Amino acid sequence: MDNLKTGRLKGAVDMFLVFVLFCAGLYSFPIAIMESDFSMIPGDLGDARFNTFILEHGYQFFTGRIDDYWNARFLYPTPNVIAYSDNLLGTLPFYSLPRLMGFDRETCFQIWFITLVALNFICCFLALHKWFGHTILAAVGAYIFAFGLFNLGQSTNAQVFPKFMLPLIFFWTWRYFSTREIRYLLLLVLGIVYQFYCGFYLGFFAVYAILFLLASYLIVYRDMELFQQFRNRDFTLKFTGILVLAIALLLPLMLPYIEASATVGMRKFSQILHSIPRVRSYFFAFPTSVLWGGILYEHSAYAFDSWWDHWIFPGALAWIGILLLPIVYFKRRKSALSQQFVLYLASAFLLSMVFCLNFGGISAYKLIYELPGFSSMRALTRIIHVEVLFFIVPFIYAVQELSRFYPRFKFIIYLLPILVFLDHAHVINSDVRRFSKSEATHLVDKAVETIRKNHNPIYDVVGYQCKNDSASHAEIIYHHITAMLAGQEIGITLVNGYTGSYPDNYMDFFDHMDEHHLQIYCESSGLDRDRIQLIPEE
Repeated sequence: MDNLKTGRLKGAVDMFLVFVLFCAGLYSFPIAIMESDFSMIPGDLGDARFNTFILEHGYQFFTGRIDDYWNARFLYPTPNVIAYSDNLLGTLPFYSLPRLMGFDRETCFQIWFITLVALNFICCFLALHKWFGHTILAAVGAYIFAFGLFNLGQSTNAQVFPKFMLPLIFFWTWRYFSTREIRYLLLLVLGIVYQFYCGFYLGFFAVYAILFLLASYLIVYRDMELFQQFRNRDFTLKFTGILVLAIALLLPLMLPYIEASATVGMRKFSQILHSIPRVRSYFFAFPTSVLWGGILYEHSAYAFDSWWDHWIFPGALAWIGILLLPIVYFKRRKSALSQQFVLYLASAFLLSMVFCLNFGGISAYKLIYELPGFSSMRALTRIIHVEVLFFIVPFIYAVQELSRFYPRFKFIIYLLPILVFLDHAHVINSDVRRFSKSEATHLVDKAVETIRKNHNPIYDVVGYQCKNDSASHAEIIYHHITAMLAGQEIGITLVNGYTGSYPDNYMDFFDHMDEHHLQIYCESSGLDRDRIQLIPEE
């Protein structure tokens, strides 16, 4: 009875520590950026507001305010324009529910973002706890995944934060390999499908991870039974049914993207090479890191093209986990099964790293690039959101195993919540990109007022002209997105547009937004110039 009470007390204490760590992470990452009064929004006036537009577009479609989802009313006359970027459909309920409750567009985006970060922690914790059965270690791993420093470096790209399926996909993959239970294969496949609906980048990165989880399993365990199962008619029928289900679920999402890719073509490998992580990228910390900002920032800042996208340091604890694997391997000499698992984790880590590294302009990712769909991605540093799991899983396993060899090590585990918080601690200053919610609202309100005041109903389409002839590229992007949000609110069609890809003949108008370049765009697109009204910003 005493042991039962002690066990319950320990379980309650452990869950309390998990809750404290969860609250600390939420406060230090999304809430600290937004401020307690929700006055700030993570990111810049570009991608953050573009994602807001996409979410609002989905909300308006599913509430019947617009009747065409893929053909949104911007970048006229480009069809299927939503398929030129991520659509975030899988996460739309997290935006739409507060919208239905009466919250404004920008506040709903903030709620959406916080919800995603919270789910990232919760789902990672559940997957790791189910996998290894250790509450504190699962919470530490989930903290790295959801609140780690690399998330701060990626916070300008909110579309990569719907990643809560990834830890579950890792878990289901291993469970299927180790048990052969068809339910785990079904969960794995459905998880991948849903991840694609949450975001194409992370969908493809999930497939990337599974490729190396499978390759490592075959290399280490040499288990050909994975393929021999197909001799069993019952298994083959179930596998085929799962595959057909996945295709049926993905087709409505994939077809518009296939159509879009046929229109705009694919990027050349040379165009994305600079975005492939370097070795130093994994030791490049965000400058506001309390422990690592000075040590692991200066060595890479300004050192190569697009260096500001390479803040993907997973933290010291994550790297320590990798370094501990050899110790566990040699300590487990009497257990071939444990040694195999160590080799499996090490192999999966090495393969996943090597195939997405830029070694002085040479990268094995070129082989991955040739796979269908992978050439559509242009920012490969975002792979850290899946790559970090190749750090976290070995870390948890190594620490758990060492605690069995060294009983005193169990006490160190209870220090890990403090250590992981310090490892990823940061301050909020001007290096953290965020913008005022009131400023964003004012920009759109002003554009709405200007367009409504000057729009002549005889014109079907509007071009909202920037008054600043010397605007920077970033300011031009901000202006186009302001126009898109204003047009969305009014319900008009715009020539203005911002997305992941553009028609070849559009960029001159994008940069200048004047009568001369509008005329050229109309002529090259076969448009009737008399249908478009150019309204100058006031």
